[in-house]
Amino acid sequence: MKGLRKNTQIDHLMQSIFNLPGKKILTLIDANARISTFDISEEGVIGYHKSHKRLFYARLRRAINTHGGLVIRQFLPIKVERISPSGKKIWIPIKNVYGVYLGEGSWAPLSAAEIREVSCTDAKTGKPLPPEQDVRYRAFPVTNRKMNA
Repeated sequence: MKGLRKNTQIDHLMQSIFNLPGKKILTLIDANARISTFDISEEGVIGYHKSHKRLFYARLRRAINTHGGLVIRQFLPIKVERISPSGKKIWIPIKNVYGVYLGEGSWAPLSAAEIREVSCTDAKTGKPLPPEQDVRYRAFPVTNRKMNA
């Protein structure tokens, strides 16, 4: 039952994401280079409209069945003071950034080095970019395990 295996993969991935505390922003890139961004509240609610959850899961399923990637930005309760371009003092949350490879009916976590490389490389030119300030690149905390359908 191939469909069951894929749903189990999605459930396992989403449980791993929901286990990360705090607010999160998920950026999903599918096989057609379409980018979708969804918020997850501290309570685990996806998006701001009831249709967002269904839309996210449909796009995630498509990316897992073909190929794509998922970037998870976790907002930590720690904030640092920064000066905005206008000169105003602002408080910015520190973020952990994780990555997941999607494809062939499954997913695989990216290491800290892999997500850093992905995040710090210009997609058009391939040239290095400086790391984002107040971001920690982390290995996704769960490894994919084979599920029997």
